[in-house]
Amino acid sequence: MLVLIRGLPGSGKTELAQEYIRKGFFHVEADMFFLDDYGNYQYDRSKIAEAHDWCYQECAKHLAEGEDVVVSNTFVRQWEMHRYLKHNPEIVVATFPGTSVHDIADEKLEEMRKNWED
Repeated sequence: MLVLIRGLPGSGKTELAQEYIRKGFFHVEADMFFLDDYGNYQYDRSKIAEAHDWCYQECAKHLAEGEDVVVSNTFVRQWEMHRYLKHNPEIVVATFPGTSVHDIADEKLEEMRKNWED
């Protein structure tokens, strides 16, 4: 089984993923690509496409091994989920109006909000 959790930064995606992790799901998100060996977040905008490719490859690998997988990414636009759709995912939208732990600029967050596709 595949579950995609989508939502704006600070909407509670990772919190929702924790519920699936407790049920035995493997969890992956593009932000994990930017964690160093010590768990420090080292974001590099130039590598965002690589991070999303890595995230999908991790997802596909674990699904192929018969594991249940939960992916939590913003998935602001529908096309961003396209390659995952062949796995017939359940899609969950996170809507908690929290704040991002990644210090997203208000302007960027507003741009993402305007570009959101249901």
